[in-house]
Amino acid sequence: FPSHDTLAQNLNEVTTGENLIITPSRWARDRLLDFGFNEGKIRVVRHGVNTETFTPLSEEERIGQRLTLGLSPSNIVFLNVGVPTWNKGIDLLIRAFANVFRRNPEIRLILKDARGLYGFPVDTVLQTVGAQNPGLITPEVLSAIRVIPNDLSQAELRSLYGFVDYYVSPYRAEGFNLPVLEAQSCATPVIVTSGGATDDFCHGDGTRKIPSTFIRGNLGKTHGCAWNEPDYPALERILTAAAQTLPSPEQRQSARNNALKHTWDSAVADLYPFI
Repeated sequence: FPSHDTLAQNLNEVTTGENLIITPSRWARDRLLDFGFNEGKIRVVRHGVNTETFTPLSEEERIGQRLTLGLSPSNIVFLNVGVPTWNKGIDLLIRAFANVFRRNPEIRLILKDARGLYGFPVDTVLQTVGAQNPGLITPEVLSAIRVIPNDLSQAELRSLYGFVDYYVSPYRAEGFNLPVLEAQSCATPVIVTSGGATDDFCHGDGTRKIPSTFIRGNLGKTHGCAWNEPDYPALERILTAAAQTLPSPEQRQSARNNALKHTWDSAVADLYPFI
């Protein structure tokens, strides 16, 4: 590791003169402060979503897409899109889904991983959760989980976000978590970790928050890490409640209204004063 003096000099060089650091969430800003950057040189400018691309599906579209995938009206469908790395909390989602499935066998989970882009298949996480919880990942559970390994166009993503019932992200650490905002834009209610980056843009009846505990510690050989550890029992309770009923039209509209406050136009308007 560099000496404290060397590190301080390097940090000062990044923000010398009129240079600023732009970061997309208060969570990310706080981690930059942890690292030693000057708070006066950091600006938070949230990401946005294209609300004309990510639009709600009509009821006919939703029914058609679900039928194409063999999903019945009685299936409550959960979705997560992203790289299955530890910070994303996919292990927690799989574990909670499997336990809730035992009591609610009509629920389904769709996992869109990014193995083509990053080389991290979700299969590895499934195997790890199974090894850590003997007897949990049964053939019946696996049959209720659909993994989408291939890359999708924005139109295909819009369809995916739009025909599911809930987007679930029990993440431990995220700089922003754009898929959550995209799902909201498609009028899909979200279930997210509290205390993290999504606190900046997840509000209202279209959001359920998983309580979490802020932790500072070491991850392997990396020191001084920080994350929010989701309350696992709370996650399971929230999924259990969500498995009982479809989202209401009001919840869906609340999610969409939330996204409409965070367009790319608004993000650019917030950025403009600093360029």
